[in-house]
Amino acid sequence: MDVGKADKIAAVGQSGREPQRQKDLEEEAQDDARDDGEDRSRKLGDAFAVDGLLADGVTLEVQRALDGLSAQIEPLRAELELARGRAARLQEEANRHPFLSLPNRREFLRELGLVLSHQQSCSVPPVLAILHCAGAEAIRVQAGRTALDSVLQHVCSLMLAVLGGTDVIGSLGGNDFGIILLAGDSESVTSKGADMTATIQNQPFVLQGVEYRLNPQIGFAAIIGDVTTERVLETADRDLLSN
Repeated sequence: MDVGKADKIAAVGQSGREPQRQKDLEEEAQDDARDDGEDRSRKLGDAFAVDGLLADGVTLEVQRALDGLSAQIEPLRAELELARGRAARLQEEANRHPFLSLPNRREFLRELGLVLSHQQSCSVPPVLAILHCAGAEAIRVQAGRTALDSVLQHVCSLMLAVLGGTDVIGSLGGNDFGIILLAGDSESVTSKGADMTATIQNQPFVLQGVEYRLNPQIGFAAIIGDVTTERVLETADRDLLSN
């Protein structure tokens, strides 16, 4: 041993603790970084409000900009709600008859198409009936268009009083009404048709003290098999004309 050369002398146990201490320091640094990231995430999450708009932790200039955007968005949102309401009302009006409390021809044919596509689920075949209000045109010639509108309203109210809650009635245009009979066998369907025509015949339309009697005609078509709305309408119309 060279006594003239100074050797580095480590304290007892230092060489074993140094790697462990370095490892502990690295783990503490990682934990601190993780905690800082979670704190930042919480702060960032707290800074957001509904719709993703910053509600806290922003500068005055940014807050003013957000307020300005909000002031511009609110009128647009109100206009959008009004537009949606108008669209819904227009859609409803497009499906209704102008003065009868019934679906118009387009909406009635849509309902008929739905019945055609689901007829297999019916316990008995549905039936389409067409009722023609014969005699109404003569009233129109004698008393005018307004009188004809009143006649159709009169007939509509009588038909609704006879029909059941499961039946669908609509206007086919002019003096024709369409009825979809969803329940009942052929005998009950025929009986219901006879009740409608008899009710209309026995309760004349009265205008300024003058009675106008109507002579309704009705035709039927069973909705069976792979048929179209046009074919069903044609079949019911032929049956009406043959009576």
